[in-house]
This record gives sequence, structure tokens and C-alpha cells, in this order.
Amino acid sequence: METLDTYRQAILAAITPPPMGGYLHKEIQETLLADRENERYIVVRTGWHNGKNYYSVIQHVEIVRGQVVIHVNNTDHELEDELVEEGVRRDDIVSAYLAPEQRKSTSSTP
Repeated sequence: METLDTYRQAILAAITPPPMGGYLHKEIQETLLADRENERYIVVRTGWHNGKNYYSVIQHVEIVRGQVVIHVNNTDHELEDELVEEGVRRDDIVSAYLAPEQRKSTSSTP
């Protein structure tokens, strides 16, 4: 249970958007959606700018069978490195956006 709590806190620390928003236009907001019951964490970007509707998933991470699975990381941050700095074992990180044969993790794939 301690590992799960550590991983949960690490994910929240690594993907929580900055308080003032991290996007170029103040009309566009980044929001963290956290489903702690199912261990799913998503950051979405939404809003309007110059008549255009913005909606995109910026980051999508979840905990599956004791591993941190990164489905999407549309940032210039090395999310894997940030998670390790926050206490996640590198072997417990799965980059699910890569084909299984390209993943850095040596652990079993969720």
C-alpha cells in the first residue's frame, strides 16, 4: 500500500498543471482530472481562442497492477524522469504510447 501511495503522489506531483496555467493564451486552461478510485489521471487543455475551440489530452497516466502506465505525454517534459525523481521505480514505468518492443521498461506490460 505504501508503494501505491508513493506512486499516486508522484503522478500528481509530476502532472499537475501550474497554478496560472501553462499555455500561451489565458483563455486556454489545463485541468487535472483525477479518478483516484480507478487510479486514472488525465490533464486536458480546453478553451477558446480566436474563434477556435481547443480540446486535447495533454497527459494520461494510470496505475495498473502496481505499474505506472503513461498513455500520453504531449509535453516537452521527460515525464519518466520526473516520476523517478518523485519516487517511482524506473522498472515500474511503462511507456504505453510506444510499441511493446520499443519500451524501456523490462517489466511485464499491463
